[in-house]
Amino acid sequence: MFLDYMHPFLMRQRRHYGIFVIEQAPNQKFNRGMLLNVGYTEAMKVHAWNCIVFHDVDLLPITTEIIYECPHEGTAVHMTSAIDKYGFKPPYNAYFGGVVAMNQKEFEAINGYPNLYWGWGGEDDDFYLR
Repeated sequence: MFLDYMHPFLMRQRRHYGIFVIEQAPNQKFNRGMLLNVGYTEAMKVHAWNCIVFHDVDLLPITTEIIYECPHEGTAVHMTSAIDKYGFKPPYNAYFGGVVAMNQKEFEAINGYPNLYWGWGGEDDDFYLR
């Protein structure tokens, strides 16, 4: 469902893009930070992307007004500030999970996502504080 939705969405925005789906081995505790770091590493082997959008597959943009692009250097953009599950409001003020866009330089400057959070939660808050 994610790929079927996102390909036409990004093509309408005339983006040069690649989508990399990274899955964790079964019967392991979930480590989202590690999955995102592996995804980044694998994507960079294919192309030197200057804009990276880390995207949970259970979140889809509901309007074409959401432009998939990276911010100016030195910043990251949280693209899921409104999620229907939470009444189109962030679940808490510093929420930074779901979909985040940033430049390669910024991602590498903060050394990516933390790998030490097993199970759900924590990695996006840690990432936000960096």
